[in-house]
Amino acid sequence: MIIYQINKSASFTDLHGGKVDKRIKRNSASPTKKSDERKINMLKIDARAPKESAKDYVVRQLIYNIIHVNLIPGQRIDADELSRQLNVSKNPVREAELELSQTRLIEIKPKIGAFVSYIDTKIVDEVRELRSVLESELARQACDILTKSR
Repeated sequence: MIIYQINKSASFTDLHGGKVDKRIKRNSASPTKKSDERKINMLKIDARAPKESAKDYVVRQLIYNIIHVNLIPGQRIDADELSRQLNVSKNPVREAELELSQTRLIEIKPKIGAFVSYIDTKIVDEVRELRSVLESELARQACDILTKSR
């Protein structure tokens, strides 16, 4: 297990060869059993909705914890521990990992495990550009509709 610390000037790669965000610094100190428990307890787990499938429940929990950075980029997702915490079998966890790997929130490395994906700044920039173009066009159309109605 890798412990991460916030450090604005750090830039390096992690043990899995992935680029680590400049704000995250790896501390290679071996964690104790108590620190493992604290790391696991940091996940926010909501109650399962009525008639929600086990896979959908796991997907919802993983997405929430990835978006709210309870699972940090590059962190390994322990399927056994997650299934124990969510009180589901391992199959829904594996299915959820496969689904989230298709959306690129999780990266599955064969014979190694599943890891939270790093944020690609190029994609973020493309989305920002697309959003600004769409918003300006929508604003122009709204102005046209308002002026025609008067």
